[in-house]
Amino acid sequence: MYSDIVLKVDSVSKHFDLFDTQKDKLKKLARELLNKKNTSNKVYQALNDISFEARKGEAIGVLGKNGAGKSTLLQLICGTLTPTKGNINVVGRLAALLELGAGFNPEFTGRENIFINSAILGLNRNEIKEKFDDIVKFADIGDFLDQPVKHYSSGMFMRLAFSVASSVEPDILIVDEALAVGDARFQAKCFRRLEKLREKGTTILLVTHSTEQITRHCSKALLIDRGHMVAFGEANKVCNQYLELLFGKTTTNLPISERNNPKVIEHDNNQFDLQNLENSIYYNPHEHKWGNGEAEIIDFHIIQNKKINPTIISSEYSLNVIFHARFNVDVDNVIFGLTLKTKDGVTIFGRNTKGELGTELLQKLNSQEIRKVSFSINAKLGTGDYTLSLGIVKEVDGEIIPMERRYDSILVHVESNSLSYGIVDLYEKIEVSNCEL
Repeated sequence: MYSDIVLKVDSVSKHFDLFDTQKDKLKKLARELLNKKNTSNKVYQALNDISFEARKGEAIGVLGKNGAGKSTLLQLICGTLTPTKGNINVVGRLAALLELGAGFNPEFTGRENIFINSAILGLNRNEIKEKFDDIVKFADIGDFLDQPVKHYSSGMFMRLAFSVASSVEPDILIVDEALAVGDARFQAKCFRRLEKLREKGTTILLVTHSTEQITRHCSKALLIDRGHMVAFGEANKVCNQYLELLFGKTTTNLPISERNNPKVIEHDNNQFDLQNLENSIYYNPHEHKWGNGEAEIIDFHIIQNKKINPTIISSEYSLNVIFHARFNVDVDNVIFGLTLKTKDGVTIFGRNTKGELGTELLQKLNSQEIRKVSFSINAKLGTGDYTLSLGIVKEVDGEIIPMERRYDSILVHVESNSLSYGIVDLYEKIEVSNCEL
């Protein structure tokens, strides 16, 4: 292993035997004790051939649907489970928040559990005493410190567990959805702590269903589905694949043809010519495009202050974001949408046409019809690069079915002359006046 690789997961698989009855399980155990060959059992394949590496100071998000195998993978890394196949190499001290309260004795007080859990994580008594006050201060559980932790709320439990795990300054810290039970203020406090640990060289594995947490706090992400590794790489790209996995539809009778070959598309009534989205000056070739192909986005323009497709977007004027959509089959109940994000993947704004317009233009559309869609939005943004995602979906019996979604397909640069700082400029005015007491 290279010196900066602190975790290497190499072709790891994990299978669990399934039994119809407790009697079948006892039979298997008896055969193992007698060194007899076991008859075939039902097997659940929790993980299959997972491989990735984590380097010192990296923050890696772990994504997947419920039951995908995320928690099993983390338990294998922590050593509480052993792999059926493959190898896992961990370098240095590892701390983990897998299940709420794991490693804590519910009958002991918070104070006692700090000493016990810190010792489990590798600190000696003197080291624990040195860090004790900082652990208690960060956890902020007040008088409950000397109460049995079985009386703690889930939030208090998480506060204490996170405080201990992060205070031992591990080489690898694993957080498995534990922060979901904390309030917003404490979550922000935890993420500041995680950032400081990462800057000091701690490698972080963060399991969450929040793609924004992943894109904001992680440089890479791992996507698992049904025990298989779907993707590992740049966080923003993997998050887009995860969203496709959650909301995408793969079944369609319509082939998606010629969409990667830019061409001029003539409108039926010859009033205008439309260029494929790929020909837009704002087009991002690193977009993530998916859907069932029943509709497609074929044009994109921005109009600002009477200028068409300005190279630089000014924060002083509103925007008209315009795209055209062509339908390849007859479709009912169409919804158009737009999402604005930072280049790091943090959503700033999103809006769609559901409930916004009358149903006449959107309720029934025929094959080869084209609709022009225009979103008027405020551009009060800070200087920087931003992406736009565009989408066309249909609603069938309350279910949203994507026809074409183009995540991060548009890349724009905004310039602001404002004295404000941040992603958006919410400033109106400042007033200072004398106050007579």
